[in-house]
Amino acid sequence: MARDDSKSTKERVEVFDKEWDWRYRKRHDDGSFIWGVILLVAGFLFLLNSLGIVSWNVWNYIWQFWPVVLILWGVQVILGRNPFSRFIVGVLALIIVGLIVIFGITKVNPAYKQNFPPQVNNVINQMNSLQQKGNLK
Repeated sequence: MARDDSKSTKERVEVFDKEWDWRYRKRHDDGSFIWGVILLVAGFLFLLNSLGIVSWNVWNYIWQFWPVVLILWGVQVILGRNPFSRFIVGVLALIIVGLIVIFGITKVNPAYKQNFPPQVNNVINQMNSLQQKGNLK
């Protein structure tokens, strides 16, 4: 097969770059960012458990928030795949998952509650009141 010399080398490189970029994005924009945040948090909790700081009971409290994963994934799908929306979803994921982990840790060992700022304690108290009302099991 004869090579098409009608395009310059620069044009062929630009076409290749665009095609490669599209294939790379297609493979890596599948919601894996949310799963990355969740894996980091789970690894952090396993580390805390291995060091004896947090008991295994923390998973009982964290597991009840599994629908948050679906919500964050849906927000990512709605906002699209541009860098700004990925940043927004990432910040939301870190804040929400972090609060859930703090809630679980303070439920297992209430002594840790004094280590957090008052604003975080207010959120934890609201989550506890929801749990006591039966909205969270």
